[in-house]
Amino acid sequence: MEPKALTATIRHKLKLGTLPRDLPSATKVQPRGAIQAPHIRLGLVKGHPCSACDQPDPDITYNYPDGGAVWFHEECEQIWLAQRRKPPSD
Repeated sequence: MEPKALTATIRHKLKLGTLPRDLPSATKVQPRGAIQAPHIRLGLVKGHPCSACDQPDPDITYNYPDGGAVWFHEECEQIWLAQRRKPPSD
């Protein structure tokens, strides 16, 4: 998918709420009170389409505390990271 079309697709999915605007929250690890970074896993994911472009074999996974997850190709993730910070368009 061309970058311009991919950006439009991601913005549309953000508007619909099918892509999250927030990164997974950091969780507090007890008893020392250390903070654990959001769960991000790198590596090929078979069986899930990319959450942005719907093509197979994404290689980045964001796991959310509620059990949800989103999967991205590197290019798709970079566009999502940039677009999620922008205000929703009407």
